[in-house]
Amino acid sequence: MPLHPIDIKARLKKLHGSVLAFERARGLPPESVRDVLRGRSNRRVATAIAKELDLDIHSVFPGPHESRKRDDNAGNGVAHHQNSEPRRS
Repeated sequence: MPLHPIDIKARLKKLHGSVLAFERARGLPPESVRDVLRGRSNRRVATAIAKELDLDIHSVFPGPHESRKRDDNAGNGVAHHQNSEPRRS
């Protein structure tokens, strides 16, 4: 069962005195922990939090940080046309 955001914040405060001190110690942008705890996906911040709490990232933040299979054709500018005849030169 994932930790509640309040529990994560409390543990970071216990270890560093404040969430901001944790962010500074790890070179993270200010308020980045807050954003992740509110559901915004940021793998770098989530990984830093999980490491700090000595937990697996998926046990702390299930779901949004799973690796996604990359579509090899994505972004190469090739359009796929359905129901069209082959192009003729």
